[in-house]
Amino acid sequence: MSIFRESDRPATAAMFVVAALLATALRVAVIDNDLWLDEVWSVQHAASIESPADIFVSLHHDNNHHLNTLWLWFCGADAGPVQQRLLSLVTGVFAVLLTGVLTLRWGKLSAATAMLISSVSIMFVQYSTEARGYSLALCFALAAHWCLRKHLTDRSVLSALGFGCFCALGTLSHLSFLQYYFAAVFWTSGALASDQRGFLLWCKRMLRCHALAIVCLGAIYLLDVRYLTFGGGPRLNAVSVFINAVSVFAGGTFDAPSRLLYCSVVVVGIVAGMLKMVRSGQDEWKFFACLFVLFPLFRVVLLPAGLMFERYFLILLGFAAIPISVGAMQLLSGRYLYRVGFGLLAILFLSGNFTHIARLVENGRGHYQKTMAMIAEDSPESIRISSDHPFRNRLLIEYFAVRCSAPRSVEYVDLGEWIEPPEWMICHHIPRDANPAFNFFEPDGQPRACLNVSGFTYKLRSLTGTAELSGCEWLCYRLASPTKSNGGI
Repeated sequence: MSIFRESDRPATAAMFVVAALLATALRVAVIDNDLWLDEVWSVQHAASIESPADIFVSLHHDNNHHLNTLWLWFCGADAGPVQQRLLSLVTGVFAVLLTGVLTLRWGKLSAATAMLISSVSIMFVQYSTEARGYSLALCFALAAHWCLRKHLTDRSVLSALGFGCFCALGTLSHLSFLQYYFAAVFWTSGALASDQRGFLLWCKRMLRCHALAIVCLGAIYLLDVRYLTFGGGPRLNAVSVFINAVSVFAGGTFDAPSRLLYCSVVVVGIVAGMLKMVRSGQDEWKFFACLFVLFPLFRVVLLPAGLMFERYFLILLGFAAIPISVGAMQLLSGRYLYRVGFGLLAILFLSGNFTHIARLVENGRGHYQKTMAMIAEDSPESIRISSDHPFRNRLLIEYFAVRCSAPRSVEYVDLGEWIEPPEWMICHHIPRDANPAFNFFEPDGQPRACLNVSGFTYKLRSLTGTAELSGCEWLCYRLASPTKSNGGI
């Protein structure tokens, strides 16, 4: 059965083509830059395995996003960033189109608005251009939802199998997919009971719908998830991270009072869309209520994690585009002032997100290769280098040392009491990390011109920026005095 009505096919098809072109263009503009730490880490994981099977049964690490790691293994360790991120790019564009397909039942304008949000929002542009599993998880969640809708209508085995397969693929992309699956179980438990003629019949229907998904999720848990180890990261406030994610999704700011205004607009849009669903007699609002209310309450407020990042809410925000677009149509169909309000909100959304995208174009996820090339050019012989973090920086230093324009032999020296201090010191700064181990910036926001490291003086050679959501800034210092003094980090 076609997803388009016969009479609307040319206009609707053109709308989807334009959305695909816009989404692709924005993502291509930001895809060809340096890999950041987690991507490099994923590349190393892929290079460490002996066979693809190890990805699923031996590589028990939270940085192992199975399907993404499999893609990186296929690409090879020497592939460029565009090839390494290509799978995320393709699934990211498909996610935009699937958002339109899922919204189309509420009208073409709603579908067009949903695809515009998914095409332009920095949350989707950023994470569909990284060699990670988040974009894949969102794409498969949207595809699973389309199958689930069909199954609740036709109760066919084929739609149930499609739902189960996409649930397995989504979980193998990233465990944040379970946000979607829990909400899907909640919705189907009510929808399949609405016309039930007994508990056993309800169990049979639930089993038909979820059997394959449960088997696949159980296998993934038994083979890998129960053995997971976690790599760590900066400690950020869970509630603040959630507010940031919602604000930036709408084109808003990080860690500023105005982000609450953007969050309020998003919440109002979601509620308006869900009320429209209720009035139209569709019970899908129950799915969105579970996804948008129960999960954030449970995950952020009741059980806040030690490690929380904006990207963990990508699936929630991907589905948020649907009710927001449905609710936005009520503004367009309302009085003149409502239409003006819609226009102002659209301007704020577009201008804010294009500002974020421009920063991503300028800074990428950091300029690590540029820094290493500068160090290599200024080092006549071998390079001796240390840093303020033995893992985060060393991984990037060793990865980009062999990719800089003038490679040299690189010796990494752990921070400590040196007999002969290294020539170079790399220090990192993660944006929005409120509690760094050491602050390399003055109160006025300027980087420190000199550092005393284990008694040796280093002067700032360069500072490179990064986008807000991924990567880190690098402060590169060069040895100024071989004479040891007191103090230092």
